[in-house]
Amino acid sequence: MDDAGGNLGSLLHVCTWWTLIIWKELSSQQEYLKLKARYEALQRTQRNLLGEDLGPLNSKELESLERQLDMSLKQIRSIRTQHMLDQFTDLQHKEHLLGEANKNLKQRLVEGYHVHSLQLNPSAEDVAYGRQQAQPQGDGFFHPLDCEPTLQIGMETVVKWWFRVLEYVLEE
Repeated sequence: MDDAGGNLGSLLHVCTWWTLIIWKELSSQQEYLKLKARYEALQRTQRNLLGEDLGPLNSKELESLERQLDMSLKQIRSIRTQHMLDQFTDLQHKEHLLGEANKNLKQRLVEGYHVHSLQLNPSAEDVAYGRQQAQPQGDGFFHPLDCEPTLQIGMETVVKWWFRVLEYVLEE
């Protein structure tokens, strides 16, 4: 009886093992069929959203599809509007920065003008004065005269500087 009981136990073990394998195989096939059906449904929905294969749909399905499309369109418009607002905010920030930079450049130009103005119009202590030398004359009629001091500034330098200032201002 032990021998028969051992064979029976062994047979039961083999049957259980095969049952598990078959069960797993059936479960895998069922899972495959579910996934295949889901894939086909998604493809059909995609075609419907693209406006294709609408003939088989009834009025309720068409209304549902229309609601989905409306919601999608609203979401797309909302995202686009937000993107445009973000760009607008960035442009406003850049405009502000450029305005500040422009203001700083104008201030530097004015300060530069004052510096150059001081350099071109030095104080009385900085001005080189000179007396014209009297030319010796042969006849005694002319007497050497002491001349008034003269300012020694080259007009050419002043004119060039003003042209540079005008060119810079006109470029803006």
